[in-house]
Amino acid sequence: MQLYCNIKNEDDSEGESDGNNIPIRCAGLTDLDPPKKLTKQIPDPENAGKTKEVRGEDFIPYEGNMKEGTNHALKLIDSISKSTDARLFVSKYKTLEYDLAMEGNNAALMSGIIASLWPKPKENESPIIKEFTAMSKVDWTKKSAKEIAEAAHKILKRIDDDNIGKGIFAQVMTNKIQSDDHDFVIPEYIKHAILWASSLEVPEEE
Repeated sequence: MQLYCNIKNEDDSEGESDGNNIPIRCAGLTDLDPPKKLTKQIPDPENAGKTKEVRGEDFIPYEGNMKEGTNHALKLIDSISKSTDARLFVSKYKTLEYDLAMEGNNAALMSGIIASLWPKPKENESPIIKEFTAMSKVDWTKKSAKEIAEAAHKILKRIDDDNIGKGIFAQVMTNKIQSDDHDFVIPEYIKHAILWASSLEVPEEE
């Protein structure tokens, strides 16, 4: 985004001159990246009376169960927002794929794609294909935020697996959305980014 605005980092020296920018609106998208694991304090067996921090179970974010992001790009938001032609929009929960799965009934479509892309064993039935085929038939709009988040967590894990990969998944999902009649819901931060880049009014956050 440095081409569209002068981004000031914490390490930048005072008085550093600004460069020329391309006078076109640019909206960036970035992940929130909350901690992947929950941490807790336990007694330190090597130091009596003291505790040490250990990583526990996976952290699964949803409304009412959120943590601050660790993405270093978040520190640049204020600097970018001071510019005329650039803004940085952040995912609400975790990453793009996770946030997509949290919306509407997207988890059903995404689960079906995973089931179709996952390698089929020559013998026996794949438990992963079976699990995601079942998930593709669920109406996630009727599930709780926690249940949807648990599904989104599973979906992201399989998309990011070497057996599929984010690139091929994105291509297949795009084809599905374009060719089939799917009520696919876009996260608010992506809508806001598109509206802002198009010089249209961005709705105020409730």
